Amino acid sequence: MRGRLVFTGGCRVGTEFEWGGFEVGVGGSPDCTLQLSPAEVVVSGHHATIYEVGGRFYVRDENSRNGTFVDGRPVRECELRHGQTVMFGPNGPAARFELLAEEEAPTAPRP
Repeated sequence: MRGRLVFTGGCRVGTEFEWGGFEVGVGGSPDCTLQLSPAEVVVSGHHATIYEVGGRFYVRDENSRNGTFVDGRPVRECELRHGQTVMFGPNGPAARFELLAEEEAPTAPRP
């Protein structure tokens, strides 16, 4: 499975971040997989982690200053479902989570 964040708010609005098979560190620190702009003052250096277990994606807040929110509710850790909105801070960058299926192998044309 693959995941994608489509940014709907904040400095990255209109951009996408797609991944699969690895853990994603989200925050303002240069060593984060998904680095958010330092202009996003509500974002901590190591704000959250998004990871996959058995085809399911989860977000975990990493004791950030301003919290991580899913569909407007503060979370410490929760499963992400297709179409949910993740916010890094109460008025921070917002992104829609999309669950993507692995591309299917092409099939041979039928006679």
